[in-house]
Amino acid sequence: MKPVSMVSFGRSLPRLLLESGCDGELLNGLATVVAQAVSANSSTPVDCAIFLRQPKRAVPYGASSLEARTVGRLEQESGYGPCSEALLRGITVIEVNLLAGTRWPTMTEGFRDARYHSVLCVPVELPSGAAAVFALFSRDAENFDAAFFAVVDEAVAECSDILQLTVKHLAMQHHIQDLTAAMETRSVIDTACGVIMAQNRCSHEAAFELLIKASNNRNEKLHAVALRILRCSSATVGTHQFDP
Repeated sequence: MKPVSMVSFGRSLPRLLLESGCDGELLNGLATVVAQAVSANSSTPVDCAIFLRQPKRAVPYGASSLEARTVGRLEQESGYGPCSEALLRGITVIEVNLLAGTRWPTMTEGFRDARYHSVLCVPVELPSGAAAVFALFSRDAENFDAAFFAVVDEAVAECSDILQLTVKHLAMQHHIQDLTAAMETRSVIDTACGVIMAQNRCSHEAAFELLIKASNNRNEKLHAVALRILRCSSATVGTHQFDP
């Protein structure tokens, strides 16, 4: 092991968090520095992919190379593979013969195209029900030794703090986005109620009741009905009453 390289690796992580514009960009950066650190400090060159699972959100991933990104996308599309298994079961997953095709058959062609023979997937629990998995792909068969596992453990531990901060930051961003969307939806509904009030010469409460009735009758979300009313309002205001 070369401690100086690992120290440099650790120092590079906060800068990644500050400079990354989105979670995908951050995960790409993390995957790249993890692959570089593990490859430099062990006898096993690797590519890295990182998947981040958050409650009620799509699972973004980052990768250190085009091959790892392609394999990650294939796993995301198929819904099952080494990373998914590690996330689902919360255990470290090791496979030293990916090309045998017996464990994740839908992924075999992707592994073959990338020339990946072995994979090590390490899950990490994160705050707020989130979790991540670090996948290290090797083009060597059965070449994971004790030094390799030690370096991977160190790299994952270094990244865990950054991912915890990332999850908290993303949770705050998602909360703001949800609030903004709710405010925009409410604004559309209130404006549609104003149109109905003008057409039907009724109170805001009565207009809102008509909007709810229209939503139920048409089996559409309230926001969708409100948007349709606004699109048609220039042609209908002052000409006839709103009929739910």
